[in-house]
Amino acid sequence: MQAAIFHPLQTERLRCTVRDISQDGALVDFPNPMDLPALFWLRLEGEATLRLCTIAWRSQAQLGVEFSEQIMERQRIERWTQTHADWSKLRAQRQGASAGPGIPSPIRWSASLVCLRAN
Repeated sequence: MQAAIFHPLQTERLRCTVRDISQDGALVDFPNPMDLPALFWLRLEGEATLRLCTIAWRSQAQLGVEFSEQIMERQRIERWTQTHADWSKLRAQRQGASAGPGIPSPIRWSASLVCLRAN
């Protein structure tokens, strides 16, 4: 599929061909991949959006790129899922240590609790 590469140092788009594409990246045919910066935008023909790309590898006429936004979004979701699982596990452990299953432990006030009052 035909595509165009855009980057801040270039005033015009560079034509290229996407040979293989996935959710996370693409294989791009480009005549001079060594001249491209490590980060650029790719727009597939027929699409209005630009994909932020990071070059994973280069050869004489091809690039392997990662779609940075999708990868960052997936990592954010993975971190959120892991954090949620950790908190759920901690909550389950705390409930297991309570007076009984499903019964929350009573609130214990610290002896160091200081009450403030206005004069």
